[in-house]
Formats: sequence, C-alpha cells, structure tokens
Amino acid sequence: MTLMAGNDQTQDQTTDQDQTQDQTQDQDQTQDAGKVPEWLSDVEDADLKSEDALKTLGRFKGKGELAKSYLELRTKVGDNPIKLPGKDASPEEREAFFKALGRPEKPEEYQLTAVEGVSGNEEMDTKFKETVHQYGLTPAQADGVHLFLANYAKEWQGQQAEATKAMYAESEKALKKEFGKDYDTNIKAADNALNLVFGEAVGKKLIAAGLHIDPDVVKGFFKLSQAVSESKLRGIGDSGAPSDELTREDLEEMMKDPRYCDSAHRDPTFVKKVEAGFQRLAASAQ
Repeated sequence: MTLMAGNDQTQDQTTDQDQTQDQTQDQDQTQDAGKVPEWLSDVEDADLKSEDALKTLGRFKGKGELAKSYLELRTKVGDNPIKLPGKDASPEEREAFFKALGRPEKPEEYQLTAVEGVSGNEEMDTKFKETVHQYGLTPAQADGVHLFLANYAKEWQGQQAEATKAMYAESEKALKKEFGKDYDTNIKAADNALNLVFGEAVGKKLIAAGLHIDPDVVKGFFKLSQAVSESKLRGIGDSGAPSDELTREDLEEMMKDPRYCDSAHRDPTFVKKVEAGFQRLAASAQ
C-alpha cells in the first residue's frame, strides 16, 4: 500500500511539472505570435504587422522560407487561380468562374455521344444543352449526364417493351379461352366496331394507353359489334345523319377522307356509304 501510494505521489508530481511546461510553452507561443519577426521589422507596411497578418507571417523564420512557400503555392494553383464565387457573387463573376472551369461559350458547342438503340430528339437535346450550360457544366460533365439519362431511358424502354409483350400474351391467352374457335372472327369484329363507331383517332389513343390489348376492352368492342348491326352502322354518316340525308357537299367532303381516297386506309363500309349517297342523289334527280 505504501509503495503504491508513493508511486502515485511521484506520478502526480510529474504530471504537474508537465502541465506547467505546457502552459509555459503556450504562453511563449502566444507572446511570439504577437511579436513582429526580426526579418519583418524593416518592412514599412503596417498591414503586414497587424495581428491577423502576424498569425500567418509569424510562422516563417525568414524571407527565404516565405519565398519558398510562395513558389510552392504558385506551382499548385498556377498563374490563374480559380476563385470560387460566393453566394452573393454577381452574374459576371459566376460567368467567369464557369468559363475558367471549361464551360463552352455557347450551349450548341456541347457534343453529346449517341447511344445505340435510343432515337435522337433534336428539341430535347437543345433544351438539355441550354440547361447544362446555365448551370456551368463542362463538356465532359454534360456528356456524362446525357449518357446516364440516355442509357436509363434505353433500359426503361426495354423493360416497358417486355412488360407489354407479356401483357399481350396474357390477353391473347384469356381471349382465346373466352372466344374459342371464333377468336379471329371476334377480334376482327371488335376492330371493325372500334373503327366504324369511334374512328382511327380513338384507336391510336387506346394503343398509346395500352388498352387495345386489355381483354375487357376488346370484349366490350366485340359486344358493341353484336349490339349494333353492320347495316345500321353503314347508315350513319360522319355528321351523325343517315346516308339518305347527306347532301352532295357532304358526300364530296367525305370523298376527301382517307377512308375513301387513300388506298392504304380505305374502309369498304365507308366507301359504300359514299356510293349509296350518290346513287340516292342520282335516283332523286330522275
């Protein structure tokens, strides 16, 4: 117990001595920091002897050490160091900063790498270049962001195509089970009902929404084809009037319709409607 106690007392004394030495060194350093180094004493500029300046210059032992430090700094930052604009920087300062980083002068100077399988869009590319130019991206940064977005879009489109393919297969399976041997006939009847009643524009919208392969939608148009006989559909004009009420002007306008004049989109029922209208006019003129 006595030996241990004696050892503790010795350690306490040593610790006190160390703390005293540290305090003395701190005091000396504080005093030295406020002193003007001898090598700076002959400099007349008072700003170089201010308290703030001495916090930096006081670290050097002489002019030679200061000069060496300056040369090392110049080697690191170069002749034209880039100044980071602050939050209150002017537009001119920000422009100078972006230019120093390597941003091109004009948005159209960016070169975007094409990605195989992704169709280009000139309007979107122009907007993209204008946006990255506004935020100061370098050519390499802009192209990197472009490649990321293009490859992401390519991957997403591939996933969507696979999902649509799987949905189509499921829909076809369900409809074949529902229609049996009449599958092809009923699908054609549903298509005819869609085209005759709603027209090509609605069909395109259904395709865009992915509803053209939905079993419930297909069965709905098939039921429509059953509910409304083709003879009644044939008698409906674009104006909603029966064919026997169509005027010559109506019929001439209908002849300009792709369903009549375009062989790629010709609709036999629509053609017959026009012909029937002219036949009625010819008969009434006799």
